[in-house]
Parts: sequence; structure tokens; C-alpha cells
Amino acid sequence: NMGTSQSREQELPPTLTEKNTSDSVEDEWSITSPRIFDILSPVNNILIAGCGGGYDILSGLPLYFALSSQGKTVTLANLSFTSLSSTGADTLCSGCYIVNSSLKPHGRYKDG
Repeated sequence: NMGTSQSREQELPPTLTEKNTSDSVEDEWSITSPRIFDILSPVNNILIAGCGGGYDILSGLPLYFALSSQGKTVTLANLSFTSLSSTGADTLCSGCYIVNSSLKPHGRYKDG
């Protein structure tokens, strides 16, 4: 739907919708200053989400800590293939569980 796409684009901060037309060196990507930090600078609440396997969230941890150190509110989320309802995890809402270090190993993840 073209109307939905246009209205969504209008809601985003200007840095997320404007194309870079500058040839300035400061606007180029660098390993020491990734562009994502410029893009996310006006944003205060960020969700880093993965979809199973664990490596996506593990890879997102450096980004989580870097953004958190800038005073951003960063939340980690992940689609799990584990039956979280049988782990004793607290339920946030239907199908959404709070997973933290208080959970005990379960099923194939048990020690020994």
C-alpha cells in the first residue's frame, strides 16, 4: 500500500529518510565511527531483536552496550524456539516471556 509507506516515512526522524548528497569525508562510513550512530542519534528508545539461534542477539550486544552508554533506552528481544512457557519464565503478556539470569537450565540445556 503506497499510502502506508508514505505515512510511515513521514513519521521517521529526518536523518532516517533523507538521502546523503554530500561528498564530505565526515559523512562517509568508517570502522571507528559507524553511520548507524549518526542515524540513531535522535532516537531515544531502541529495540534490538533477533529471531532464534542466539548469535543474532550475541552479535547485537556490542551495539546494545554502545547505545546504552549514550543514554539510550535499549531493549533486547528474541524469537525463541524453546518452549518458554515450561521454563518458569515470568509472562509479560500472551506468548511473551521475561528471560533473565534467574531462569534455571531447561530441557536440552540442562547441565550434565
